[in-house]
Parts: sequence; structure tokens; C-alpha cells
Amino acid sequence: MERTPTWTSAALSGWGWRHLWAVLGVAVLLLWLPFFAFVSLIGPEWAVFPALVVWGVSMWLCLVWFKSHPVRVLFIGLGAVALWHVVGFGADALGWTA
Repeated sequence: MERTPTWTSAALSGWGWRHLWAVLGVAVLLLWLPFFAFVSLIGPEWAVFPALVVWGVSMWLCLVWFKSHPVRVLFIGLGAVALWHVVGFGADALGWTA
């Protein structure tokens, strides 16, 4: 008796072109990881841990919502990038230095 591979169309039901939004959101978040990890180059050293926590929670949400809410995943990736800029530039305006 031959087993059906898990990658058949039955296993992939529910996937479609709309999931490219989710792939793009995860890609944006992965590409922005170095900026979160090396935030101490523009701010104090203690800011690295909170930045990585924000990145980790964002990635966790992306993975949880990847299939069910692909557009949300895109907005999580873009929102994390925007949040990094807002906090970095806002804190710099308030005198935040490395």
C-alpha cells in the first residue's frame, strides 16, 4: 500500500497567493533583526534586551498568524520596523545616546 506524500494538494489546502503577504512580513522582520540586536549602537546597552523581546514577540505573532491572518503578519513586520524608528529617533530627540 502506497502512502500519500504530505506535500500533496490536500495537505496544502488553504494556502494561496495571499500568503505571500505573510512571507513578506516575516522576511521584513528577519531582515530587521540586526537592527534590533545592535540597537546599543544608537542607544544605551540596556536597550538591547527590550528590543529583542519586542522582536521575539513580533516573530512569535507572525508564526502564530502566518496561515490564518497573512495580512496581519505583513503589518507586524512593517510595524516593528516603524516602531524601531519611532523609538530610536524619538529617544534621540530626548537626548538618548550610546
